[in-house]
Amino acid sequence: MNIFITNDDGYNSKGIRELYDILVKNSHNVFEIAPFVNQSAKSHSVLIHGSIELLKNDENIYSLSGSPADSVIFYYKRFHESFKADLIISGINKGLNISSDIIYSGTCAAAREGSLFNIPSIAISQEIADGAFECDYKVGCEYLVNNLEKFRNLLIKCRPLPYFLNINVPLNADITKAEEGSISFLQYQNTVEHKKDNEYLIDYSKSRCAEKGEYNYDFASFVSNADYDLIRRGIISLTFISALSQTKKMLS
Repeated sequence: MNIFITNDDGYNSKGIRELYDILVKNSHNVFEIAPFVNQSAKSHSVLIHGSIELLKNDENIYSLSGSPADSVIFYYKRFHESFKADLIISGINKGLNISSDIIYSGTCAAAREGSLFNIPSIAISQEIADGAFECDYKVGCEYLVNNLEKFRNLLIKCRPLPYFLNINVPLNADITKAEEGSISFLQYQNTVEHKKDNEYLIDYSKSRCAEKGEYNYDFASFVSNADYDLIRRGIISLTFISALSQTKKMLS
């Protein structure tokens, strides 16, 4: 299978390196374009006008001075004719991208962008332990490689609507335990602390699922198999997400 990979942690991050290696080891053809540096929480930002730099780091491995979505666009516009990807994979991300995270996630944005080009696309993220600097990506890599064909076929069945698959792998995951999940609402413990003069310290790093009585509880009210709850139970979460926002008729 021809597989294009990217991420938002940067082209030299451990997650994408291990993903690249296991895909090649399993006889897949892999082409990579990923950001120069970490682009976490860049969401679906793209360069709409100006110049961008591309560096060749190794055979079929490139880095770009842009966002994760830029990396997918650049691949499609410059390399798709010579390397027609059967599948796009974004990740493996250091840290989860569940529920409300998908709004901000550069990892998910790259997969979303791929789906808009009508290429089956997957975002995959790994939970990181509290206080840890790095993740163990082995289970995520193994699970993904074992299910590539199945996931690609399921994404093709979603057409003509663009959907991408968001996979989240919990700590100490059992490769045999995976369920399809839905999206809930996360409450972010955002802090903005004044340091001095015009300088502020921002920390958006902690989140939890909304609970009864809290803001937007009606939306979060423990929808069936919410991805957040699957992760808490040690189950790999699979969520098929529409690339386009859904509308609701209110005036008719």
